[in-house]
Amino acid sequence: MSTMNLTPKAAALLERWVQAASDIGPALAGEGDLTWTEVRDSYGKQLAAALPAPHGVSFERVELDGVPTMLVVPDEVTDDRALFYIHGGGYVHGAVEAYVGLAGHYAKRLGARVYVPDYRQAPEHPFPTPIDDVFTAYRALLAAGTAPGKIAISGDSAGGAMVITIMRKARDAGLPLPVAGVAISPWADLTHSGPSVRSRAGLDPLCTGEFLDDLARAFLGDALATDPDASPVFAEVRG
Repeated sequence: MSTMNLTPKAAALLERWVQAASDIGPALAGEGDLTWTEVRDSYGKQLAAALPAPHGVSFERVELDGVPTMLVVPDEVTDDRALFYIHGGGYVHGAVEAYVGLAGHYAKRLGARVYVPDYRQAPEHPFPTPIDDVFTAYRALLAAGTAPGKIAISGDSAGGAMVITIMRKARDAGLPLPVAGVAISPWADLTHSGPSVRSRAGLDPLCTGEFLDDLARAFLGDALATDPDASPVFAEVRG
């Protein structure tokens, strides 16, 4: 694990993040006493405590065509703006509760309602269910009358990959695209065939290549890692 050049505050936060993720590896290996629901609940609660919601926002649960969604509303909304945010977690262990801090700060700084879909996850619901749920939620947000010119879409890790996939699926379905898309550290190649997986081994403080391989197997089921919905580096993204 590398923590070089981190401030003391960042190092302390990283340590809390590592602790929050400590049950994931045993669960992937079929070890440990926790169910996947318990793993996700614990992860979400610990990250929510480490990265709490700011003042000046409210939270509620809504549904977007049957997909449960965390809605974050700031005290002041500018021009009906909306951010559609897709949480990370390797399609396996993420939790919307882990994002109360990030989503809350986005809501305040953007003056936007933030929708975070609570999509179903593997291994109970493998590929393509998480992606299908998120695409259903995006379509529902449009159908509810939210103007596409007021929607931005963003996400991190697996959610960052889904930013690209959802925009491509919207393009192929003839649906309006959001005004902007931001993929944060996207998990965009589940083959892990790039040289940096080996040349930079040991530098990432949270993930190893072996851990990512285990996540990919749990998510993909019988699908290929080269499927463009799973790995958008293999997708045609023009337009």
